[in-house]
Amino acid sequence: NQKQLTSEAGDNVHPVVSPDGRYIVFVSDRKDARHNLWRIDIDGGNAKQLTSGSYDRNPAFSPDGKWIIYASMGVTHPNLWKVSIDGGEAVKLTDKFSVAPAVSPDGKTIACYYWDEKPETQLGIALIPFEGGQPFKMFNLPTALVRWTPDSSALTYVDSRGGVANIWSQPVDGGKP
Repeated sequence: NQKQLTSEAGDNVHPVVSPDGRYIVFVSDRKDARHNLWRIDIDGGNAKQLTSGSYDRNPAFSPDGKWIIYASMGVTHPNLWKVSIDGGEAVKLTDKFSVAPAVSPDGKTIACYYWDEKPETQLGIALIPFEGGQPFKMFNLPTALVRWTPDSSALTYVDSRGGVANIWSQPVDGGKP
């Protein structure tokens, strides 16, 4: 019972489904050739533009489904923002280079790729409060997407060593992977 949900409306990519299964949020360039976040009902109806940045991407739902965390290109680099599932004014969460957010299942923390823009540091995974601000923990993990364990105690990621890809778990308390 496949059903096309979008048609002839630009590129529509990176869909995520709300925790309650009611909405799909995705990136689309359907208006002004900008990449913004859009929300549709699960059946494809009621399209609504949620953001209006110059290049918005990487949508992730909060566990309660009320917020979308995403990366938006600023003047020199992307930052994390959050916007209500109903749209409206977006709230900036980070000032430094940050992309690919993943919200913890308990809704307290966001994991993301983060770079403090200092020449001696590298891109890493940061943990920041859901309300935004400075990282309270940094990890030097391979450049792969991270996901949370259901109990919010660890991040999982793929690491290829010796030509073999495996799934690893990094405890957020800082223990060994």
